[in-house]
Amino acid sequence: MKTILFFTIAGMLIFTALVLLAMRLFKKKTSFTFIIMSFLLGGISAVVGLYFLWVDVVRPAASIVKREVKAYINDEGPYAPNPYKQDHIDSFYWDNNWEGYAKIPLIKPYYLISNVKYRHQKGDPDEWSLDDSSSLNTPHGITALGVFGVADSYIYGLNNGRIYRSTTDWTKTVYDPFYFLIDTKNNLIHKYETRSLWRQALDSLELPKDFHDPDHIYWPFRVNPVLPWFPEEIKQQLKAAKAKRE
Repeated sequence: MKTILFFTIAGMLIFTALVLLAMRLFKKKTSFTFIIMSFLLGGISAVVGLYFLWVDVVRPAASIVKREVKAYINDEGPYAPNPYKQDHIDSFYWDNNWEGYAKIPLIKPYYLISNVKYRHQKGDPDEWSLDDSSSLNTPHGITALGVFGVADSYIYGLNNGRIYRSTTDWTKTVYDPFYFLIDTKNNLIHKYETRSLWRQALDSLELPKDFHDPDHIYWPFRVNPVLPWFPEEIKQQLKAAKAKRE
């Protein structure tokens, strides 16, 4: 559309210049005719140029301004007041962004992170990592979470296997999948090579077998930051703040 606008205006100017030149050459015979032609065709070109200017520049800009003003009036959009921040609720529980990464809070201070935007652009599936897993006495950390559960003071789930390839000598390292159980009170992680041993550990602690896919948690969490494993007091605060906004 911008190309059409450019050539329309350029054509208008060139045509008008040619008409004026012709008027100068033949002014004794047909000066009045060329004056009429100049105004008529120049006017048509101007109208066409102004139309494309309206369609391509003015109307989209006006639409953006109108949308932003409406969002501001209705307390919507990126500039709207944050009701959870205004109520001084701990940001760990409602902030879904960590330095540009998608974030899912688990048991404070543990949370999951993923570069969702980057992986969607590449067409890759999302991969979720557990924050600060290096402090949990595990050599490679939980960097490819499959499913997870949260109950009481425990986080548990499956870490999928991964293949790392060196960018220098292109050597390949394979990390096997493992099941895990994190005791957040004592900051310990227990790893299990088999599903049966892992489930026995869950049974001994009477932990529920309610497992979640991180992607299925993250997108609804962006709209409504109340997750089932949050402390009841936090849940009530978040619900009250959200109700004020609505």
